[in-house]
Amino acid sequence: MNRFDLINKPSSMSGNKPFKKNYENDADFIHNILNEMDEIVYVCDPLSYELVYLNDFGKKTFDVSSYAGKKCFEVLHKQSEPCPFCKNEHLTINDFIVWELPVENDHHYLIRDKLISWDNRLLKMGIANDIIHQELTSQNVRKKLQNEQILLKCVNVLARKEKFSDAADIILGHLGEHYEADRAYIYEYHLDEDGKLRASNTHEWCSRGAVPLKEAFQNILVDHFSLWKSQFEFNSNIIIESVETIKDEHPNDYAILKQLNIESITIVPLRLDDKTSGFIGVDNPKANLNDYSLLHSLAFVVMNEQKKRAMERRLRKLSFTDKLTGLGNRNNYMQTLEQLEKIPPPNLGVVFIDLNGLKMVNDQLGHDAGDKYIKNLADVFRKHFREEDIYRIGGDEFVFLTQRIQEPIFREKIETLKKEAHKLYPDSISVGSVWRENNIRPAQMIRKADFLMYENKKEYYLRRDAKQDVS
Repeated sequence: MNRFDLINKPSSMSGNKPFKKNYENDADFIHNILNEMDEIVYVCDPLSYELVYLNDFGKKTFDVSSYAGKKCFEVLHKQSEPCPFCKNEHLTINDFIVWELPVENDHHYLIRDKLISWDNRLLKMGIANDIIHQELTSQNVRKKLQNEQILLKCVNVLARKEKFSDAADIILGHLGEHYEADRAYIYEYHLDEDGKLRASNTHEWCSRGAVPLKEAFQNILVDHFSLWKSQFEFNSNIIIESVETIKDEHPNDYAILKQLNIESITIVPLRLDDKTSGFIGVDNPKANLNDYSLLHSLAFVVMNEQKKRAMERRLRKLSFTDKLTGLGNRNNYMQTLEQLEKIPPPNLGVVFIDLNGLKMVNDQLGHDAGDKYIKNLADVFRKHFREEDIYRIGGDEFVFLTQRIQEPIFREKIETLKKEAHKLYPDSISVGSVWRENNIRPAQMIRKADFLMYENKKEYYLRRDAKQDVS
């Protein structure tokens, strides 16, 4: 699929034709989030190079107060023409392009670019992270270069890995090897059902011969670690060069560490929203003992990445969720369909549903009643099919794309759904469905289900007209 033909019809990147808007009524929220980021975030037109948005951090970095009417290469790179290293021709809506900007004025940027829907236009969003100045400014030249290489590897891993867990395992490996530690780990805090704060070892790397502790340290009460809790309340690190030094003052912590053959430990807290959210640390480090800047930098990188990914999840949800029903929207549907066309499942059930009488409800009872009509029926749909398989693709149209379901179960679900919908609102839906195993052609199946839905719709009109004739 051409990236500029997102819904099977031309879309103008320059803004002359409207592109589907995903962030309506959420612009303030998005701008606030972007302005809180300690990275440069910019949005520009990849055809005209018009700079449409620059967050507060970017304005401060480039010392600009206004960029209206200016080009991205003028503001961001002080150039008079488009940059030769520009990656616009490689942009997609699905994935970030990750690349390094050549060093400019002692700045070394890692760039993440992709196409997004912004204010009715298809534009490029870029996120630039200045690795050198944000992470390594406090280190001497030799350590700075060494740590920069490790840090750059870790940032690259975070940028490229879809799952944070996959990235965390690699990052902890770099961390543990740098300090020649027995273990490197991340603990994350959470509240239990009673509101008590607990910690779980969510990610762990072990050197050869070291005993893994991850499974043993799940849902541990934070109160059990008196030293940890007291230090983290002041956002202080924990550096224990010898556990013998805490034997008298913190006997419980000492006993636990000795039992685990931990003789030394260094931990840096993770903080989100001014609260401790966990920690990252190493056990029994044997190298670089006087320089824990890499550990601090990785703690910052992990915190920033967690915050960024939370923002991306929020943006993605806004972009791929129908606001009225909470189901997938047309953008979500188109992306899923594209994926199914590329990699067909072993079997597929397709349901096409049209809501009967929605216009009449809107005209006679008002749009609030119409919205309630849609939401109530959507709730019926999600009771019988998985929410992530249901898409609202138009005002009164829904499509279900149900994978790996046997035909008898698929048909039974449809029948119970129809009965419940009819009980709630008689004759409220017209349904067409197709199930197929092997030789799956999703687009063809959707067209067939659409055709069957319209045949069912004709029957609805005949019943309605017959009732009107009788009355």
